[in-house]
Amino acid sequence: MRNALEFTFHKSIESNVAIYIQKGSIHDLTVVLSDIQLDKVFVVCDENVETLYGKSIMVSLQKQFETHLLVHKADEHDKNLEALADLSNAFFKAGGTSKSCICAVGGGITGNIAGLLSTVAYRGIMLVHIPTTLLAQLDSAADVKQSVNAPGVKNAIGAYKAPSKVVVDPEVLNSLSDREIRSGLGEAVKHGFAQDLNLVKAIVDVDRHDLVALEKIIRRTIELKIDHWNHTPTSWNDPQKVERLTHLGHTTGKILEMIEVDHLTHGEAIAHGMVIEAEVSNNLGYLSEDDVEYMRSTLQKIGLLYPLTKNYTASAVLSGLYSLGKRPLFAVLKELGNPETLSLEVPQGVLAKAIEKYPFAA
Repeated sequence: MRNALEFTFHKSIESNVAIYIQKGSIHDLTVVLSDIQLDKVFVVCDENVETLYGKSIMVSLQKQFETHLLVHKADEHDKNLEALADLSNAFFKAGGTSKSCICAVGGGITGNIAGLLSTVAYRGIMLVHIPTTLLAQLDSAADVKQSVNAPGVKNAIGAYKAPSKVVVDPEVLNSLSDREIRSGLGEAVKHGFAQDLNLVKAIVDVDRHDLVALEKIIRRTIELKIDHWNHTPTSWNDPQKVERLTHLGHTTGKILEMIEVDHLTHGEAIAHGMVIEAEVSNNLGYLSEDDVEYMRSTLQKIGLLYPLTKNYTASAVLSGLYSLGKRPLFAVLKELGNPETLSLEVPQGVLAKAIEKYPFAA
């Protein structure tokens, strides 16, 4: 049409994110927040974290800030727009303003919902992540993806927003089950496979009750993530959408998570996904069969290849990935220890061949 008016929108996410890793920090958050100009603090957590840490966090913060507690259900089923709306209503009812700060205290579900709330409230307010699971500490909190699920589609509704600060307290890991620790190690070993095979060995050998050793794995994993972001275009810092090595195992893994919600932890789902996608790499002529077996046996040793039920079938995975003309992108390893992954739209036939070797139900 003639006489159109135009303007250019320059998307910018140039913001520094400070990540603090310190034992006991969850009990003295006023130190972390003292240099932020804010009027109110809204602590967002699930029902379990409220019981474990809610009271002590509130007592600590109320010494210096007007503080409100917003609680949501601790279930992947409830990570949706309805939960976001409930938290949003509570935020505004309590007088939240554009100068308020959202503190997301919890695992990945809380981080995602609270992160998205901070993104849409007044078109963006302060966000601080205080992750309480190993998976969130070494992966999801130190990231810019904020989202909720759509029906049958994981993390389909969201936006990119960087937190101002991330506070990692290794002491909270004492409250986690062994399975939750293993799940977090799934995200760490992903970086090991692509960037640092010494990290893989450290993860296999780690005493899961040794907080000093776990803190070293957290720190190393975040260092590797940052190093990759500094050297590789991503979907949020470059106009060309390029899948990152941080997405290894996730294209297939996210489908596995949604086939039977809450059967697999996130780390278990991406572990299965990494083995399947390693087979894809082998079929494309990159990883050797020995490489694929090394990844499979490593994930088995860590305890991440959690048994699948009869609902996990090859047809269910392929349908989830390729239905309605979808063209899913995969981050494909070229070789172990090489962070230069390939971003590929893998043909359905190639993935089907990889899945043939996998112990799905018929």
